[in-house]
Amino acid sequence: MKRKIVLLTMALLVVSVLSAQNVSGKLTVWSFTDEIGNMITKYFTPTHRGVQVEYSQKPSDQFQNWIDPVLYSERATPPDVFALESEFVRKYIESGLLLDITDIYNANKSKLVDYPVEVATFNGRVYGLSWQVCPGAFFYRRSLAKKYLGTDDPAAVQRSFSNLEQFIRTARTLKDKSGGKCVVISSLNDLVRPFLSMRTLPWVVSGRLFIDPVMENCMDYLKSIHDNRFDGEVGQWSEGWFAGMRGELNDNSGKPLEVFGYFLPTWGLHYVLKNNAPNTSGDWAMIQGPVPYSWGGTWIVASAKTKNPNAAKELIRYLTTDDNFLEAWAKDTGDVVSNYNVIDKIKNSYREPYLGGQNHYSAFALMAKDVNGNLLQGTDEIINNLFNEALWAYVNGEKTKEQALADFRTKAAANLSNEVLKRLNLILNQEPPAASSNNPATTNTPAATNTSGGVFKYVPNASEMKVDTDANDKGKSTGRVSVNKEKIDGVEQTVINLTITLNKGVEYPWGHLSIWGPIAERAKTAQGIRFKVYGDGNPWFLSLTTEEIKTDYARYQCRFDTIKNKVSIIDVPFSSLKQPEWGKKVIFNKNTIELILFYRSQDLGSGTLGASTIKIFDIEVY
Repeated sequence: MKRKIVLLTMALLVVSVLSAQNVSGKLTVWSFTDEIGNMITKYFTPTHRGVQVEYSQKPSDQFQNWIDPVLYSERATPPDVFALESEFVRKYIESGLLLDITDIYNANKSKLVDYPVEVATFNGRVYGLSWQVCPGAFFYRRSLAKKYLGTDDPAAVQRSFSNLEQFIRTARTLKDKSGGKCVVISSLNDLVRPFLSMRTLPWVVSGRLFIDPVMENCMDYLKSIHDNRFDGEVGQWSEGWFAGMRGELNDNSGKPLEVFGYFLPTWGLHYVLKNNAPNTSGDWAMIQGPVPYSWGGTWIVASAKTKNPNAAKELIRYLTTDDNFLEAWAKDTGDVVSNYNVIDKIKNSYREPYLGGQNHYSAFALMAKDVNGNLLQGTDEIINNLFNEALWAYVNGEKTKEQALADFRTKAAANLSNEVLKRLNLILNQEPPAASSNNPATTNTPAATNTSGGVFKYVPNASEMKVDTDANDKGKSTGRVSVNKEKIDGVEQTVINLTITLNKGVEYPWGHLSIWGPIAERAKTAQGIRFKVYGDGNPWFLSLTTEEIKTDYARYQCRFDTIKNKVSIIDVPFSSLKQPEWGKKVIFNKNTIELILFYRSQDLGSGTLGASTIKIFDIEVY
């Protein structure tokens, strides 16, 4: 295999030499995945010696916070080339701020899979391309198919899941034959993307919300599965979701459940199933399931302000259309590529042991042809979240369908208006100042922006936070923090789970969570911070560390009280911050903010010893 890769790399050097001779200079490239970095290092750079690439990888859940300030500002310099993922790619495709690469598409269109191009096309022009396709499949356990359906043959099993009506009938068969032990899926969330793919029109038509009848049917369909207990009643990406893959899921009473299958895309095989259920290798197979759909994917685009458009275009052309590169990449990584020349050449050479020898590559190539890429829009991230909120409120019996849809329409209309204002504000008002170099914790962070008239919503990132306690001063207090996806009041949130335990070991026990990065930078031009907290009844401080007091610890702070087992909305205008009675007194200077702290100490009063756990989410700087 290594010899084949070496030969392919040599071929790349020969085939690409003409293109490489025509480009030179420097390119800055940003991504949220190491794939593009590996492509550049192993393949692009050896064949394009005249191009110097400065590559930077940003945290995936913070990528928009990095790119927006530099892309929308007239005074900032965005990267020449950057990556976009499916959840937010259309926001940028529709922005008018990207380099038109329709010429690359026109020169290669006969060999490219349609749907990734459709996703990146706006007003008839192409602004991005992808090297991969991510069609979705339905993966099922062969042993359970034999046990309850009498066969594990993919063609026969597909007939049992050929459409949504047949899916429900088979779900009932599994439940009846297993005595309630076998559920068709572990999580209802698995079905939302397939329903989204069935729409005839996107969410927004002529500037107004359009609810396709398919999505109303989705609400009733998922409620039927829920009410009939055809699912495992766990959340997607939860421990229960993964446990079902391993055959280790229990119901709410502790009885074991068997999960028949999972809706997952191409990357779900390698990065989800294999990683989380290695001991089930060989007991899986895959089929299309009731409807074609896609999930995920990465597009490569260039800024319209790039000073080196020829090199930017050549990088995109090479990584997304070049036959020799994509063949080498597919064989090296197993990625299902978006190039029919390569697909047709290699698709019959695959036999996946994890799937009992099934040729997954050929199956995914067929599925990709049926994916509709015209349904994605720049507002999807917002509207999908709001629809999910309405969906679960109805499924869980918290609202009638009519109430849930009415609330969805109201919130969607408000958020569509806010999104328009937000983008206008980004274009008109953003001006990144120079980043402070005084604090090592804030290096390599995006420039702050003028948020006048706007709100910055912080997505928690575990790599930008840490817990400190008096244990550093020979005390005995402890702390721990994690960032997780979980449902609070029926809505999935990215949550900071924070526990500080104050133990008597020093005269003044303390512990805190420090957060740096984009949130601290944005605070320098803001008026306050607000957030939601699910509490345990204990008080906390929100504190800000500035350059003037970072070693004195007399930070500006504001006490907030939590309610046990309830969500509170905490709003802290910077004008309400005060220093403690002790310590160095300085004038509050928000321009030197370095850290945001959630803090506990005996300054909160008597009775603060012991553990306190809070869940922090929906953090906004305004």
